Amino acid sequence: MLISKSTDLIGYSKLFQEFTFLINEELLPSKLLISGRKGIGKKTFIFHFLNYIFSKDENNKYEFDEKKINFNNKSYRLILSNTHPNLIKIQLKKDKKFIDIDQIRRINDFVNKSSLNNKKKIILIEDVEHLNINAVNAILKILEDSNNKNIFFLVYNSEKKISETLKSRCIEYKLSLDPEYIPQIIYNHYGKDYLIKISDEFKHYSFTPGFYISLIDFCNEYKINYEKIKINELLKKISNEKIYKTSSFVKEHIKLILQIFFIKNLNDDFFLYHHLYKNILTKLNNIIKYNLDMESLFIELNNRILNER
Repeated sequence: MLISKSTDLIGYSKLFQEFTFLINEELLPSKLLISGRKGIGKKTFIFHFLNYIFSKDENNKYEFDEKKINFNNKSYRLILSNTHPNLIKIQLKKDKKFIDIDQIRRINDFVNKSSLNNKKKIILIEDVEHLNINAVNAILKILEDSNNKNIFFLVYNSEKKISETLKSRCIEYKLSLDPEYIPQIIYNHYGKDYLIKISDEFKHYSFTPGFYISLIDFCNEYKINYEKIKINELLKKISNEKIYKTSSFVKEHIKLILQIFFIKNLNDDFFLYHHLYKNILTKLNNIIKYNLDMESLFIELNNRILNER
């Protein structure tokens, strides 16, 4: 997944000021763990902070007072294209279950190279919850040997578990976002008030901005009316058109979509749907764990639930 290219930082001004103060005073820890729910804006926050660091001596530097990236900023383009010489980014590859040791070995090559303009070098490791055991051990060794000229950002979804040893080597910042900022973030992303018009069935849950953006993009891609869509209809469309085979949105958010469906329908027959939910969730967890195809899951959903509604 790409780092968010949003040029406005919303909801994290106080934390951003803390980070900029620490880096300017040379007090920022060199091994940082950034955690929070998926879609809450962890990568966007880091993206802004990296731009602040790298653009200090550029003509169109980061607009600190407005917490905004200048479009004409050279570092902005280099970070987006993953070509900044003082930055390396490691993330889970598409259709892979783990980040492997070969990806981590790239960090060794990077930290041993000279820094451009004697600036800090940044190692950004996303999706830390997907590191395999060999990759974890390799990172621990790199962290142990690294000097303070390198800053490590390890980013993970707080709803998942990571190595306790790895956590103990870092200073953790747990990001949380006040829900009042979500409409502003959605508007900033699209330039439209999508969230106001979105179907009521998706308004009454504690979703993250990342989920709403993924949902709206999914609806636009598959020509679904996001203002009127019902959760039952959404699942039927995903199942009948076999969208689950190709859609990254479905693969990333199917568990949440199913939770919404079962919460909505529990009142109809609590014991029936509670039992079905437990069975479906067990099957889904096994599919995720063993990287299996979702077809059997949707066949069961169709046969036992969706076709009856």
